[in-house]
Amino acid sequence: MSFAASIQFMKTNIAKTKARERALIHLYQEAVDRDSDILEENMDSDIDLEFFQRLLSEALKNQEGIRQEINLESSKAKFKGQNKIDQAILTLALVEINFFDENPSIVINESLELAKKYSTIESKNIIHSFLDKYVGGKK
Repeated sequence: MSFAASIQFMKTNIAKTKARERALIHLYQEAVDRDSDILEENMDSDIDLEFFQRLLSEALKNQEGIRQEINLESSKAKFKGQNKIDQAILTLALVEINFFDENPSIVINESLELAKKYSTIESKNIIHSFLDKYVGGKK
């Protein structure tokens, strides 16, 4: 891979990371206040807007089914109920795993980064365990 290609690859990954974070914020906002308008104001210029829109759209469209899947898997693993931010992180992760052509390891790592930033250490560990088991069961 050339240097220019490496730089472009890194920019793409950073743009997706920012898109995931913005989608998490919007999904959490929607969970807390269903009447809120999800706007794309103050969107960073280096965000992958197409990825953000698709991720948020799929998350909102499939939210009920994903939530049921999280609850089912959580009861099997004897996880305690997650808070809204953890639910949003898991929702985005399962959307990417189930509907996107993303490497599950990348999805898990990105989810853990979001958990580190927006949740607790305990939640990060629970999310990690949940996603490892979920991806392992999909193989």
